[in-house]
Amino acid sequence: MSTRLSNAWTKVLAQQQRIEQLEQERQERIKQKQAKRERVIDADLNPSVEFSSFPERSYKFLDESKAGASRTKRNSQPRPRRLERLKNKIQDFGADSNNSNSNTRPAEDSVIKIESDDNGSDNSVDDEDEGLSLLRRPGNQMSLLDKFEFCRVHVAEARIVPLGIQNNYPFYIKFHELSKRVSKIESQLRCIIEGTVSSTFLDMALNQYKQLGTQGARNPHVIMANVERTMPGYYGSKGSAELSKILARMFLETNILTHERARPQTPIEYIQHVLVPEAGLRLIAEDQAKIMRGSSDLKEGKDHSVITLEEARLIMQESVEFGNYMHDVELH
Repeated sequence: MSTRLSNAWTKVLAQQQRIEQLEQERQERIKQKQAKRERVIDADLNPSVEFSSFPERSYKFLDESKAGASRTKRNSQPRPRRLERLKNKIQDFGADSNNSNSNTRPAEDSVIKIESDDNGSDNSVDDEDEGLSLLRRPGNQMSLLDKFEFCRVHVAEARIVPLGIQNNYPFYIKFHELSKRVSKIESQLRCIIEGTVSSTFLDMALNQYKQLGTQGARNPHVIMANVERTMPGYYGSKGSAELSKILARMFLETNILTHERARPQTPIEYIQHVLVPEAGLRLIAEDQAKIMRGSSDLKEGKDHSVITLEEARLIMQESVEFGNYMHDVELH
């Protein structure tokens, strides 16, 4: 199990343990309140019970009379109306249960609903904690982001990673060497900017501007839809970010890529939508040529006869998922 999958699973287990702990605490509070209510009811129905078991709030006059208070001595018996009301409720409940012969709760449960507060008024059963309401909604016990990350890691470990191993996708990329590698293909990328070499990605971008217009092509939804299409395959978002920095230094800071040459795109859009995927194609072709040849000493400037750019384009499209998982910019 990988570290990411292990971390996601640990987070799920921690949340489940927290939920179980909250449930145990809730059950303990319910038991304590039930015991408290039963003591109050026994005190009202059985006046012979010692006064120490009575709620202090209901019999304060006893202490005051012992201390020589001047108020009139009151009857220590429970209030007759309340006592009669409790007895009638118990009798009514017993009669109903005998007549129906159904599996109802015992008479004690009907009495348990009555609780006296400090003012002697009756209250209902306590409300549940707001946090424990999640227990009644199993689908919300985990946050949406946690669910997404756990499922993403699980799918990647089960399908994407084995597929990458089968297709010889690199698990480790020396991103610090990208600048040197891109400098070797600078002349090819410059020819694309000058228009002497055709580019499929440039043609797609120009067609999009022609169909949607400038505002439509720069709509955030359209831009997000183009991300996967222009992603440099298994180099992932990390590789895309590094290539953007390298190409910006190479062509923007040197004024090779100007606004006139980039139109109707902006220079930044031109780099992201044209030069980054074109550079990714050539890097993938070089990687796969080395793998197939079993050699790491390809001569500079030599055509990649083993892997063509069209074959590299297919590899780049198929390895986007692998790159997004293995070489995500957020992990570096």
